[in-house]
Amino acid sequence: MTLVLIWADDPATSSALADSLSAISYVQKTVHDREAALEILTNQTIDLILMGPDAEGLQRLQGDFPLIPILVVAEEAGSDEAIELVQAGAFDFLPMPYEEADFSALIMEAIASQEDEPSFETGVANEESNQLIGRSRAMGKVYRDIAKLAITPVTVLVRGETGTGKELVARALWKHGHRSHRPLVVVNCAAIPESMLEAILFGYEKGAFTGATAPNKGYIRAACGGTLLLDVVKRKWSKKLLGKIDLDLDLLPRVVESDEVTGTLTTQAAKSLGLTTDCKVVGGAGDCAAGAVGNGVVKKGVLSTSIGTSGVMFVHSDQPQYDASGRLHTFCHAVNGKWHMMGVNLTSGGSLQWWVDSIIQGLAGISPKKRYEAATAEAAKITAGSDGLLFLPYLNGERTPHADPNARGSFVGMNLTHTRGHMTRSVMEGITFALRDSLDIIESLDVPVREIRASGGGSKNPLWRQMQADVFGKKITTLKVEQGP
Repeated sequence: MTLVLIWADDPATSSALADSLSAISYVQKTVHDREAALEILTNQTIDLILMGPDAEGLQRLQGDFPLIPILVVAEEAGSDEAIELVQAGAFDFLPMPYEEADFSALIMEAIASQEDEPSFETGVANEESNQLIGRSRAMGKVYRDIAKLAITPVTVLVRGETGTGKELVARALWKHGHRSHRPLVVVNCAAIPESMLEAILFGYEKGAFTGATAPNKGYIRAACGGTLLLDVVKRKWSKKLLGKIDLDLDLLPRVVESDEVTGTLTTQAAKSLGLTTDCKVVGGAGDCAAGAVGNGVVKKGVLSTSIGTSGVMFVHSDQPQYDASGRLHTFCHAVNGKWHMMGVNLTSGGSLQWWVDSIIQGLAGISPKKRYEAATAEAAKITAGSDGLLFLPYLNGERTPHADPNARGSFVGMNLTHTRGHMTRSVMEGITFALRDSLDIIESLDVPVREIRASGGGSKNPLWRQMQADVFGKKITTLKVEQGP
């Protein structure tokens, strides 16, 4: 027998859903408040939940009953709200009024949710609002796909006929993704004359050509400098990729090593910075690579671990090495002619911050600045392993090694003997073992790790330093003068 829980404030909505479920021979229970819903969920086996657009209630149910699919039902909800509800954990979004055939199909799909995901479909363009519109089941699938894709780092190809809303899908992916704080640069390749390609992509100065009434930094700089055209192994622009898009190599700037001098400051730049024109300009480096140089991770066998909001395992490599499963990142290092591999956990220190600031913020009589010290002092009194209590630190999905935006955190193995100190230590241990996943992958690729240098907030706490040494099975070194990204 399939049992469906209906949780809706509006009696008319509850009645309509109950009638539709009865028509397809599903048994249902109806409640109108959270307490009644939790009581039924705790004491009965529920196969599916139908509820209104309550984001807080949705997250609570997802946390307490993660294996039960949830369909959100609402009469009025735009595409943004639908996407946000799916990102919060809903299986799908059901707009009202609905067709009985669509309702039946969606109910069966949710209950059999282990089936493959539907293919990506495009929606209808709403030029005035720059949003997708549509309340059909097909558009619900589009919102669901966008919600899942938006929080991943993958590149998305959106295909469809002219006028079907491809750019609006791209805008929705950007708006609901982790890059939304950066500019969205829209490029209409077909509208760029060949003679203007260099200027449009790389920018121009005022007066460079007729109509250039003001300087323009170009699309690539506007998009934070990313081109995807670099051959990481050869450390130069990829002629193969340039050929695919028919782009002249001469249009791209010269590729240089991080320490290579490329020039000196102009008079205007020197005056603005308070420096002299003798000041040399070099290639530079990204944040993690520059931080690694500062921490001495510039030779074979040295790895750095950093626990900030995220967690990073960064190792030097003399050759370009790749994890075939894509769990690690491989980049050019800031060291001339060398590379680095990097594993990233999205919520390392962020998990401890969530636990201390959001959950146990009521540490009696303790100022916010000393909460972490007090919490870790309690954790230090607990034996290693937290007496069987485990914590999965996947509060915002995970990159290494799972690459899963839907991964979620949890406490496992809790019993009546566990205290607040157990839970704090479990959080710290879960974070450390998540970092250990990256270390295991690095060593499986025969990359030697003889020394680990710790930085970030995790290196400042003696309990966490010792925990890293125990979990990694290696000596942990800290620096007198730390250089972080």
